[in-house]
Amino acid sequence: MAPGNDLKWFDQRKPDKQSGFTLIEIMIVTVIISILVAASVPRILQELPDHRLKSAARALYSTLQRARLLATKENSDIAVFFDTATGNYQVLRDWGPDATWGTADDINDGPGPDLTHGNGDDVPEEAPVPLTSHGNSIAYGTGAATTNATQNGGSLPGNAVSYVNSLVVFNSRGFLRNAGFNGYVYLSNSRNTCFALGTPTVTGNIVLRRWDPNGAAWTTN
Repeated sequence: MAPGNDLKWFDQRKPDKQSGFTLIEIMIVTVIISILVAASVPRILQELPDHRLKSAARALYSTLQRARLLATKENSDIAVFFDTATGNYQVLRDWGPDATWGTADDINDGPGPDLTHGNGDDVPEEAPVPLTSHGNSIAYGTGAATTNATQNGGSLPGNAVSYVNSLVVFNSRGFLRNAGFNGYVYLSNSRNTCFALGTPTVTGNIVLRRWDPNGAAWTTN
């Protein structure tokens, strides 16, 4: 075959089909993805309150750990106040003018007389943390729990905090300031899921537990 004919034959060949997705294939994939998303959304929405509650419990756990470390670092008493009336908790860095934890001048929800956090007359050096910052349904409560989180179980506290004066106080060694002042604080949500955080012994070690409704017992988280 003449060279000219070879070139003409090459030019007349049909180009190979380009690889890729057709419109129908794209539509099928889109429909499948939509079905999967639609099926998973109800479950996600159902479990969302529990995820938020767990986040709130871990945040409070971190706050308790930080308060304990501050006590040893600053060689002084540091407390965390659980304000069940407002649904907040707050780190307290000083006893205040009356040299007593738990009175009106050192557990108030506001910044004190000078309207500024951090001065000597307004013991709360840190602003209160609302539980609802993790979700509107998060609150102090015992949920579906039927016993308290202590080793021996027993009655649950009426206001969801078993600490005396709703305060846990760490001393300069990281221990509880007073023997017998150990306790727990309970958080719950709209699904009646419940977490308990506390210091079961005078050593000040902090534990985080979750109520298991199936086993009717507290599990360590």
